[in-house]
Amino acid sequence: MNSPPQEVLTRILRKGMTPLLVFDFDGTLSPIVENPEEAQISPEALSLLKRLSSIDRVITGIMSGRSLEDVKKRVPLPLPVWGGNHGAEVEVLGETRILIDTSRLEALKEFGKVLSSLPLDERVLVEDKKFSISVHTRRVSPEEEKEVQALLRERVKAFPGLAWRRGKRVFEVFPSGAPGKGKALFTVKKILEEKRKETYYPFYFGDDVTDKNVYEEMKKRGCGHFTFVEGGREVSPEGDHIVNGIDGLQEVMEKIVAALKGSA
Repeated sequence: MNSPPQEVLTRILRKGMTPLLVFDFDGTLSPIVENPEEAQISPEALSLLKRLSSIDRVITGIMSGRSLEDVKKRVPLPLPVWGGNHGAEVEVLGETRILIDTSRLEALKEFGKVLSSLPLDERVLVEDKKFSISVHTRRVSPEEEKEVQALLRERVKAFPGLAWRRGKRVFEVFPSGAPGKGKALFTVKKILEEKRKETYYPFYFGDDVTDKNVYEEMKKRGCGHFTFVEGGREVSPEGDHIVNGIDGLQEVMEKIVAALKGSA
C-alpha cells in the first residue's frame, strides 16, 4: 500500500508497457450530489483529464456506474476507452461491446414494473439505465435507506436471473453474471492489446464499493494499480494508494502529467 501511481507508472514505462488510466466518475471526477442528474465533472478534473488524454504514451478512459450514453455526455472529451453500467457496456477505440447476458434484460424490465408499483418515498429516485436499474437514496435518512433496501432485496428474490449490489446511497439491480468493473477493465485491456499489439498495464481511480471490485480483480491477477479516493466514512479505504477526496486525486493527476513529461 501507499505506492503513488506516478512512481509505478514511471517503472511501467521503463518496462516498455503502456499505462491504461481509467477513472470512475461520481465521487472521483465529480462531487457526489443529492440529485444524480445535477452531477458535473469539476473544471479542474476535466482540464487534467484533457491533458492526460493528449499524451500519446498513455491510454485514458472512464468506467462509470452510469449508462455509457449518460457519462459520455458529462465528460466532453474524445476518450478511447469508456465503460458504463459498471462495465456491462464498454466502448474501446470506437467499438461498443455488451458484456452481459442480454436474454436477462426482460426480467430487468419486469422488475422495473414491480418497482413502479411500490410505495416508495418521492425522495427515492429510480433510474432505468437499460442494462441495470439504480434506486438512489441520497435524499432520505440512513434509517429510511435501510428500510428501502430491505424492501428491494425482498423483491429481487422473485427474479432468479437478477442480482443486486449496494453503492454509496444507491441500490442497483442488474442481470446476474454481469462482469463488474474489475473484469470489464481487464476485458478492455485485452481488446486494446489485440487491436494495438501492445502490452497495457491498468491504473484505476475510484471511491466506491463497486470500484473496490477492481482492486480485488487486480490482486487476483497480480496486475494493476488501484488508487482509492477517500470521500467519507461510507466506504472503508483500501487500495495501493489512498488520496483524500477529489482534491487529492487532482494533485495525483498533476504528478502523473509531470512524470509523463519527465520520462519523455
